[in-house]
Amino acid sequence: MNAESTSAPPSPPAAGAATPAATPAANSARHASRHWRWQRLSALALIPLTLWFVFAILDAVGESHAAALAWLGRPGVAAALSVYLAAAFWHAQLGLQVVVEDYVAAERARANTLLALRIINSIAAGIAIGAVWLVAFAS
Repeated sequence: MNAESTSAPPSPPAAGAATPAATPAANSARHASRHWRWQRLSALALIPLTLWFVFAILDAVGESHAAALAWLGRPGVAAALSVYLAAAFWHAQLGLQVVVEDYVAAERARANTLLALRIINSIAAGIAIGAVWLVAFAS
């Protein structure tokens, strides 16, 4: 028998020691996987929502302003348009985040750019969705 076959199994890491799952690389990989999944899910959600929106707009060509307001005043339409806008802004945020993470090298500039993009995107989404509901409730 050799010494390797009779040796005890490796002991667990000491308390407070980094485990493979807690390393920055593993956390980064987990974040990237989650980010990738959200990007794909938002893209899948946008396919039927965009088709609905495009066909609804094409159907409304030539209609009066009052007809458009009446259409948007329907709760189902306002809700669907709000979901569409939320998915579109979320998808845009995820895509812009990838671009910034890939092309902005300086850590501080990257963090500041990501924060600014998140704030601007959130404000724009809030304004767009708020405008839909303002028009819907005013109708």
